[in-house]
Amino acid sequence: MKYYVLLFSFIIIQFPLFSQVETIPADNYIYDFLKELSVKGVISKYDDMVLPLSKKKIVNILNEAGNKEQLLSDNEKAELEKFKIKLDIEKSNDTVNITDIFPGKIGSFFKENRARYLYSYKDSSLKLYTNPILEDDFIYSKNEHGTSNLLNFGLKMYGSYSDWLGFYASVSNGYQSGNRTIAELDQNVNQSFSFNNTKINFFDYTQGYTRIEKGNIGLEIGREKILWGRGINKLIISGNAPVFDFLRLNAEFGILSIDYLHGWLVQPSYFTFDQTTSTYIPNKDPKYIVISRIGLNPSNNISFGITQSIIYANRPLELAYLNPLLFLESAQRSLNDLDNSFLAFDIRSKIINGLELSSIIDFDDIDIKSISTDGFGSLMTRYGWETNIILTNPILPENLVINMDYLILRPYLFSHQGFGESLMYTNNGFLIGPNVQPNSIKISFRANYIINKDLIFRASYDNIRHGDNSYDQDGNVINNVGGNVMDYIKPGGNKKTTILDGIYEVTNQLSVSLEYELIIGFYLSCQYDFIHVRNEVSGSKDGNNIWGVFRYNIL
Repeated sequence: MKYYVLLFSFIIIQFPLFSQVETIPADNYIYDFLKELSVKGVISKYDDMVLPLSKKKIVNILNEAGNKEQLLSDNEKAELEKFKIKLDIEKSNDTVNITDIFPGKIGSFFKENRARYLYSYKDSSLKLYTNPILEDDFIYSKNEHGTSNLLNFGLKMYGSYSDWLGFYASVSNGYQSGNRTIAELDQNVNQSFSFNNTKINFFDYTQGYTRIEKGNIGLEIGREKILWGRGINKLIISGNAPVFDFLRLNAEFGILSIDYLHGWLVQPSYFTFDQTTSTYIPNKDPKYIVISRIGLNPSNNISFGITQSIIYANRPLELAYLNPLLFLESAQRSLNDLDNSFLAFDIRSKIINGLELSSIIDFDDIDIKSISTDGFGSLMTRYGWETNIILTNPILPENLVINMDYLILRPYLFSHQGFGESLMYTNNGFLIGPNVQPNSIKISFRANYIINKDLIFRASYDNIRHGDNSYDQDGNVINNVGGNVMDYIKPGGNKKTTILDGIYEVTNQLSVSLEYELIIGFYLSCQYDFIHVRNEVSGSKDGNNIWGVFRYNIL
């Protein structure tokens, strides 16, 4: 009897608050912070190859960092404490709901160092949080001689039930005023069907999922942003890809990890004529993406991985592609070789504390015979390659991170001969991989500096060299050098390709920003972007944009 009492007491002590299974959005700053701590040598076993991660996993990592506070700078300690408050893993009673204090004590809603919610609820089995989505972006463009304002508002609800079920739901609707062309500088507006196809001044956005996680195995069905890859540009799934619906599995078994995703993509719709009603009916053919990765993490300082990807379309789901343990290239050949397959190899190595190297190569096609005759410039062997270096303390001063990236996308990468976009590596016309056309070389620099616990400075620079296709006045391709993913490979063309062949274009992009967190969850930021494009045919042009952003976001 004493044994069971002690065991029960131990469980209660270890789990005063059950694990939170929902994920933290893949574009949240917390991942930059964890990367810094990982490279610095504060935390172990952190790998950002596939994001997002569950709160449960992130909480464990933050607790590890909390146990090594002697390795943190004062600003990093302050950031750590703020993340603990936002994740509701410390000072769990120091929260405030606007529904509890409105209207008489509304001033207490803005008290410093507490998490704020429209409504939150916690008991022994359920954690529920509801918050508004509120963001206002003001954009000035010198080139367009005008401004645009984007006001986005909505609601999100998230939480966990017991220690195994997580959920998230959000919906927002934005209103645009001012210059519509300038508004399209914002990614959500640029990818919005409502804004671009119906030509109204509104743009909407929704995400949601249900996630089951038990032990080291997680299963998720829903829609949220996924990032998959090494370095800044993320070769497999980048931040450029519109969100899509998916079924996702992740598991860890000692040094072995498995990540799997089956996604539902969008390709352009078309109209068919119905003779019965004498009307045109809109249709959309199915398109899917399948990605699986097996990773090995033999130590805290090194990890390897092999990622397989398949694009297939215009037919129902294939059961073979729902199997996370199959070799996808062999499976697609057994299905009559109808699909577009990719194979990627990645490696990450922390050389010393303060220095990490990583690299990934993604093959669209590998043809051994053509490599032996034409080398890696063969049309039949197409690939993208990315190498990344991250530097931070103790090599650099405290609170500073510098990230350097080198990306090569060989000609014709991500395109595929077929019907329209059905087998291209795109979702609704946007590249799933980096926002760079094939036949390009991109060099990137990023710098983050935590000035104090509330103020972060960021700077970025990109140099993109590109070889573009040439077109006639009607937009028809005159010379296809593999510089546009929409111009797919045609049989009988050149057997060998040259990087940067075609119309040579150089783009230089510089961006600097300051983000200030007034109080927890309330942000003000300003950003300046400069873009210079030099094309050997069309000449040079500059772009100058200034952003001012206010947003409310706990996570």
